[in-house]
Amino acid sequence: MKKLLILLSLTFAFGQDMLSEADKQATKLDKILSASNTVKFYNYDLGTVKQSYGAKLECELKKLIAVNSTSYFLQITKRNEYSNSVANIAEEDLDNLIEGLSALKSELPSDLQTDSNYMENKYITEDGLYIGYMVNKGQPTWFMKLEKYGSNSTAFIRNIDDLESIFNKAKSKIKELQLN
Repeated sequence: MKKLLILLSLTFAFGQDMLSEADKQATKLDKILSASNTVKFYNYDLGTVKQSYGAKLECELKKLIAVNSTSYFLQITKRNEYSNSVANIAEEDLDNLIEGLSALKSELPSDLQTDSNYMENKYITEDGLYIGYMVNKGQPTWFMKLEKYGSNSTAFIRNIDDLESIFNKAKSKIKELQLN
């Protein structure tokens, strides 16, 4: 009987840990979707961003209406051969991401002077998306990791100003939609 109680106690304890770990890994979009049975989606195309190796990132603003709340997400999609990698950037994270990108751009000139063979500088959001650059033998390469987990979710950005423009378009579109 004692062994059974100990086993049940351990199962319950580990189950609680696993649940809290799962909650920690849920993105802001996941939390909104799981909190409601009814969700309306509206998509607004923002254009594309060219990657360094030929493909394009598709960018759109998503407006979600769930219960009595409205949320906005910038969705960036990297199409892969067998699956897609998708970043959903919450409205409240967009300003931080824009500030992070600005800081990275200002740090790049001094990072180009590094004497190391390789270095990385990146900004990471709560949801696991990160944007940054690597300097290899004095040459910068901008990248964006769209998903926290999984392979093939890193996009190499040809022109970082194009991505910054998408961020600003998203902010403008959100303001426009909020006024209507």
